[in-house]
Amino acid sequence: MQDTALLSAIAQRRDQDAFDQLCRRYAPRLLVFVRGRGVEDAESIVQEVMLTVWRRAELFDPHRAAPSTWIFTIARNRALDALRRRRRPTPNPLDPAFVAASTTTVEAPDTATDRSRRMAAVRREMAALPTQQQDVMSLVYLECSTIAEAAVQLGIPIGTAKSRLRLALNYLRTRMREPCHG
Repeated sequence: MQDTALLSAIAQRRDQDAFDQLCRRYAPRLLVFVRGRGVEDAESIVQEVMLTVWRRAELFDPHRAAPSTWIFTIARNRALDALRRRRRPTPNPLDPAFVAASTTTVEAPDTATDRSRRMAAVRREMAALPTQQQDVMSLVYLECSTIAEAAVQLGIPIGTAKSRLRLALNYLRTRMREPCHG
């Protein structure tokens, strides 16, 4: 059966036998083609290409291109996408370009001093917590983990993590309400 007829059978009837034949014909050639472009995970790209052929067979127009041209164009585009992804640097969230400009005014010195004193008091009170409670507090509030993630990291049940967090927060609330806490 010709490639055009195979694509037509896939598009019209979702013919798996036609797709198998097309895969046997094109997959080895596509693999060589994609590897020749320098793509590391060429097998995955070929799978993506063939999946695209399966999903989009109805878009093939035999008046515009030969089946091989259409399939290899899909492969070329996927290979280029993979190369672009590989070359694209991972963005650093601390890069000033990603940090929104501050719209707030500069903090008054007395406000900054008060905040600094409060933070020192919180740190002091946290240090007085049992180590198990400190660990959960640090993971959840300083490292931005979820309670479930903290439980996994600490190797404890989620209920235990919740209990330790609740105990720690209650202790800190009580201690921070007292007029003289350090």
